[in-house]
Parts: sequence; C-alpha cells; structure tokens
Amino acid sequence: MPIYRTNGSSEICGQAIGILCLDEEPQPSPPGAVNNASSFACPVVYRVVPGFTTTKLVDGNNDCVDNMIETARELQREGVQGIISNCGCAIALQSMIASAVSIPVALSPLLLLPMIARSIGAQKTIAVMSAPSTHKHMVNMIARAGIEVANPVTTCGADIVKQSETADLDFSATEASLVHSARQLMADNPHTGAMVLEDGRFPPYAKAIQDTSGVPVFDAITLADFLFAAIHPRARQGHM
Repeated sequence: MPIYRTNGSSEICGQAIGILCLDEEPQPSPPGAVNNASSFACPVVYRVVPGFTTTKLVDGNNDCVDNMIETARELQREGVQGIISNCGCAIALQSMIASAVSIPVALSPLLLLPMIARSIGAQKTIAVMSAPSTHKHMVNMIARAGIEVANPVTTCGADIVKQSETADLDFSATEASLVHSARQLMADNPHTGAMVLEDGRFPPYAKAIQDTSGVPVFDAITLADFLFAAIHPRARQGHM
C-alpha cells in the first residue's frame, strides 16, 4: 500500500512545476502560451516576481535576483519539483536561480541551444524568434549566460497583434504575423536547421511556424515537457 506524506510546509500537493512570472501588464494568453495552465502536461503553479521585467533583463539589471531567489525557494517549499519562467530572457539569471534551490531550474528555452546544435549539424543555422524589443539582444544574452553554441545563431523579431479598440489578442492576425516572420527568416537564412521561440507568448503558433519553415521548432512548452518527463518518468508497459 502506498504511503503518502506531507511536504512539510503546505497542504497543497501535486503541483509539479512552478513558474516564475514577469511583473508586467497582464496579457491575453491562449492555450499553448506559458501563462495558460492548460498548455502543460502537468499541474503548474504561478508566482509573479516583484521587479522581474524584460527591460531589466535586457539591460543587464539584476536587482530582481533576490526576489527571484526567494520566490523560487517558496515554490520549492510548497512542493514543486521543477521551476521554469514565462520569459526566455530570464536566461540571464539561470545560474543564480539554479544555484539557490535544490530542484531543477530551466528558465528559458535558450537552454536547449547546445542540444539543438548537436542534433542538426555544425553547418546549420539556429534561428531564435523573439519580440522586437529583445531580438537584437539575443546573441549577447546567450553569450552572457555562458551558453556555447558552435552553430551560427540568427534572430528575428515578431510580435503579438492586438485589436486597437480593446487591446484583445487577435489570434489569427498574430499567427499570420509570426508565420510571415518565419517565412522571411527562412528566405534570408536557407541553411536554418531549427528554430527556438524565446518568447513565452509564442508557443500557440509553433505548429503553424513549423508547417511554414519545415524545421523543428522548440519553445518553453517543449522545455517544460522535457523537464516534467525527467522529474516524473512514466512507468513503461509492453510485452516481449
């Protein structure tokens, strides 16, 4: 008979992954986006981190680190078994947060770059798609985070399309915009072998981007699925 124990600090159980969230204006999050809990194959719990903003990450301003560490430790005390974030630019803080807790931390799909590079061959380019305000900083942020990628890395900017009257998300227009960016990127870089969607808002459009580009597309949900599969391996059944 199984024996179940409390985690020592909370009566809430079963939340496999904790998500560190930007302290920014809320945005519509369709299924597939990091901020939509139904995007994940496991239960998740969200925490907004005071002072955690994209602008600070791009500028190299780390004054939110203490809040990030405290929030990560709080999530660990509550029983989560892995931590991600809703912003790929958090790669800048990856080492500091991972060192502060004793559970796996994977704050950005950019962590997948070395694995992707090994899987597609050194002559292929890896494309990183992010928001217009961040894409010009991507290569520098990857280097600052200590991620070594032998392959050429190119970036492109794409953005969410909102209705002017309501600021609601226009899903079809956004998908068309990101697909156009992917098509242009492939035309400019025909030797591209894979794409990474850095922005946590982009995974809902991954299939359309993959259909257009014809190359593997990785994103924050790919990373979360990978992490969950490692911390909760499935019992295998079959026959011989």
